[in-house]
Amino acid sequence: TQSTWGGIRGVSMGWLRSTSAAKALTSAQRLMVIFDFDCTITSAHLFKLLRGEEGQRSLAVDRVAFYRRVFGGDERISALQALFTHIRNSGAPIYILSFGFEAEIEDALQATNLRQHVVEILGNDSFDNHRVSAPGLKPKMLETILTRQGIAGEYDSVLFIDDDRANFPERKVQKFDTFTSTVNESVQLYTFPVGLLKDGDGLSLAEMAEITTFVSAGQQ
Repeated sequence: TQSTWGGIRGVSMGWLRSTSAAKALTSAQRLMVIFDFDCTITSAHLFKLLRGEEGQRSLAVDRVAFYRRVFGGDERISALQALFTHIRNSGAPIYILSFGFEAEIEDALQATNLRQHVVEILGNDSFDNHRVSAPGLKPKMLETILTRQGIAGEYDSVLFIDDDRANFPERKVQKFDTFTSTVNESVQLYTFPVGLLKDGDGLSLAEMAEITTFVSAGQQ
């Protein structure tokens, strides 16, 4: 089954499911990791919280306590810090790809000492800036990231982590399913759907361990 969409600036975009690719990295592969933000990195939906008066008030009263709640508590924040550190130490860059506002994501990551590990936050404005439109917004943005100057040709594997199955090339994906870019056939996309449903509690400690193991396989 091929999943394709209209082009961006004349480029034919899309991802084709790969049935033969291994569900594990090899040491020869050059990986980049792209995370969704709300209910993937966070345990609560920050974008929705900040659209309400209670969320805005809680942030203003106690910024540290607010973000501790958003990210699921101190233990989970420490686990996220360890995960991000492991990914960066492996040599893989981390990007955030979200429909949320970049400034809000920036503040949240700064408050939890995660921002230092992230190369770039691509939020709501980035989709307009790159002329990306529905359907298939995030799969299109994944292709766009991979064709940008300074990135094209540098990476041949992408691990994409998101809680919303609609943001993958196909809705029915499992962890570490693989897709091949129709723009660059040497690029493999590995999917990692978080939790059981959209807008859940974000990455669990067990899922963070799965990602750590996956990334580690590429270092061996």
